[in-house]
Amino acid sequence: SQVPWIFEGTLRENVVLNASFEHARYYQALYAAALAADLDILPGGDQVAIGSYGIRLSGGQRARVSLARAAYMDAELVVMDDPFASVDVATGQHIHEELLTGSAMRGRTRIVAMQPNPRRLMSFDKVLLMEGGRIVESGTPEEVLASTAFARLKEQHERQQSKLVAKRSEVTWTFGAEAVAKVCEKKMGEQGTSLRDVEDQDHITFETIRWWMRAAGFWNLLVFFCGVLMNRTLDLVQSVVLATWINSKMVGEVDDLWYMRQIIIRVLGTCSCQVFTMWAASRVSKSASKAVHTAVVSSLLRAPIDRFYDKQPVGRLINRLSADMSTTDNAVPWAFSSMLSFTIGFLITECFIFNILPWRILLCALPFVAVALWFIYIFRGTIMPMLFAQKFAMSRMHDLQTVCLTSNVSVRANGMLQDFMQRFNEQSATVIKCSYLSSFVCVAWVQSRIFLCMSVLVTIFAMCGLWADMPVGTLSIIIVLSLNQMAQFEGLSQILTGAMNILNALQRLTRYFSIPQEAPTRMPNDPVVRLSVSLEPSSVRPLEVRTQDDSGFGLVSLCLKGQDKAFLRACPDGQALAFQSGFRLRDWAPTCSAMDGVEGCYYITAVNGITKDAKLMAEELCNPPSSLWLELWRDSYAAGVGVSFDGVTAGYSLEKPVLHSVSFDIAPRMKVGIAGTTGCGKSTTLLCLLRVLEARSGRIFVGNLDTKQMGLQLLRTLVGLVPQDATVFQGSWRYNLDPFHEFPDGRVWEALRCSHLMAFVRALPKGMESEIAEDGANLSFGQKQLLSLARMVIRQPPVLLLDECTSALDPQTQKSVQSTVLGAFPKSTILSVAHRVETLLDFDRVLVFDKGTVVENGTVKEVLEIEGGWFARMVKAADV
Repeated sequence: SQVPWIFEGTLRENVVLNASFEHARYYQALYAAALAADLDILPGGDQVAIGSYGIRLSGGQRARVSLARAAYMDAELVVMDDPFASVDVATGQHIHEELLTGSAMRGRTRIVAMQPNPRRLMSFDKVLLMEGGRIVESGTPEEVLASTAFARLKEQHERQQSKLVAKRSEVTWTFGAEAVAKVCEKKMGEQGTSLRDVEDQDHITFETIRWWMRAAGFWNLLVFFCGVLMNRTLDLVQSVVLATWINSKMVGEVDDLWYMRQIIIRVLGTCSCQVFTMWAASRVSKSASKAVHTAVVSSLLRAPIDRFYDKQPVGRLINRLSADMSTTDNAVPWAFSSMLSFTIGFLITECFIFNILPWRILLCALPFVAVALWFIYIFRGTIMPMLFAQKFAMSRMHDLQTVCLTSNVSVRANGMLQDFMQRFNEQSATVIKCSYLSSFVCVAWVQSRIFLCMSVLVTIFAMCGLWADMPVGTLSIIIVLSLNQMAQFEGLSQILTGAMNILNALQRLTRYFSIPQEAPTRMPNDPVVRLSVSLEPSSVRPLEVRTQDDSGFGLVSLCLKGQDKAFLRACPDGQALAFQSGFRLRDWAPTCSAMDGVEGCYYITAVNGITKDAKLMAEELCNPPSSLWLELWRDSYAAGVGVSFDGVTAGYSLEKPVLHSVSFDIAPRMKVGIAGTTGCGKSTTLLCLLRVLEARSGRIFVGNLDTKQMGLQLLRTLVGLVPQDATVFQGSWRYNLDPFHEFPDGRVWEALRCSHLMAFVRALPKGMESEIAEDGANLSFGQKQLLSLARMVIRQPPVLLLDECTSALDPQTQKSVQSTVLGAFPKSTILSVAHRVETLLDFDRVLVFDKGTVVENGTVKEVLEIEGGWFARMVKAADV
């Protein structure tokens, strides 16, 4: 498919799946998918753990692993969706010759959805041409390529009939199937760095408990403790009053009504204390839960991609943020209350009993109490590993659920349903076994031994009390309290099990408090580069146009009505309005506080939906509609910014560096194409510019500012990214294009027009308010890419990064989008990664990467003239 399916495992497991392993067929599939050179680089060769979604691989490498899987599968029918979209020209030609039309898939029926490439289409037996959801042409390649429908689709990309003969790629591939086998054998013993963080057993620490107590609040805990203490004390006082009543009855007549009133008063007091205790527990729970949730979410939202998220399975995150968070929110106060209530009650009761009984009896009882505590200690040491195994298996279950839900079609299509079901059943069985052992078997074990110890202890109290000739009422209360404690130990074992589970959940969550963090969002010296201001026409002073030249650009100026001095003047390029010296937005809109405390000169770059036309913006300001929306950019950034790399070395987590001392300079507003083979560091360069990856050495400058001295909010305001795998949210089109509702509808519609989506959105029943399904299920891959591009058209960032953002588009739409990219961002510095060489020919400069270094840098003409150069060979291979 266009989005390769990669699951958690090694590269070999992702290729072989659940089929039997055959050496010759396997190595032939790897060679046909052009993975030979990659295996020589990856630590461990084909035994490298590539992780869920292929986090260790580039986009092209993930696509080729998926192609190798298709070649290895013993299927009579193979369906492929644009297998050349994510690879460069030379690699695509190798895949076409060795995999699609070569021996790797010989004898099978192959259905390939692809772009109209005449050279490749000539190798197929039959071609179907689709347009508007229907087949418009069908026949042999010669028949279809000669049709008017194909000519209309191909347009300017159509070649002469003489060039429509398939030609072998001039790129020499030094690896064959036998050489691939030798590479895998050589790399077999090599160990790479761990892809995932190992989930260790979390031991409860006093520091965690102390943190939770601080989060709960000192006064909340004090009130809660006093409530529990009063409750248990009144409970004991009831027993003392009852014992006194019995002793008095044994001596003579007493006032029974007086004792009944005393007991009723204490029972009512106990009930009141119970209600008070529950209220205090709710305050403790609310305060602590809020603090835990805020700390965990804040830490996760600022965690780096490569050093945290790439090392955390999705199931582990889901388990901690669902089960562990729910346990911490709901059960910690209950467990704390139960343990505190039992402990206070136990201590008060034991002090009462030991104060009455002779000291010789106490010496006989202490060994049995010690033995009971020893059994509890053993119980704790046994149950903790079980709880860890249960939670670990639960994380694996969530991970499998996520894969099946997000990749249901791929799991079924690759025949992995039973395999995933078996894995899920194994993890489910582990969860059930651990839960049963910890909740029933271990609890029964400790209860039986504690009951034995307590039974012996009660017998000693009774026998020694009779021997010491104690009062009947006092002895009865001692026996009743001892039996009550024995009964409470049954609940204690359940409480202790729950408490261990709860504290373990809290400990697992607190581990996320200290995970690595990205750079600060804001730095003290960060300037305000962009402002969005909404105004009511009644809150602004009227303006009037005083001067303009014949063309309507350049000399347009605005004055406050009744004044002669220019308030706003058009910029030299006629695309923005600049505040004149001595004037600020507050002078025009006295009630506007948007620029209070903001220093510097700003340009008005948009008024409502109007952009790039100072005259129209001036007219809109002079005759404001029902509402006014302004976009203001700082003057030093509105005109464009340059980008510079100075000896940058970078890589993912602790892996080997991907970029090696990369250096280049890009002038403001320059359009630069980045080319190179898959895995050479093109996308990594873009991620370093956004500081998604931190450079290990060297410096990166954006607008003459070192990115390490900038807050991430400023940097990511200046830099926008259109990724290859576009992210789409469940919600309306309007929400997906402008999630924070910062821009007016006119600006959004203009972005849809520029990205060639306006006709499609207008045809929807609710227009921009029409819903997009989860993960964009009701959109094609190409429409997702166009939607992602439309977001940047709305934002107009000074630096725009395009990472193969048109790979799923047909040549005609791609050419239109290419014109949009070059025309819709007149002030943006553009860095575009592309595998289709023809998309780079209209750019100002070209950077060619190879193995993490810049090997060619210059204008298109300069790099084409390099004899034997990389770019020249790529253009020649593409026959452009």
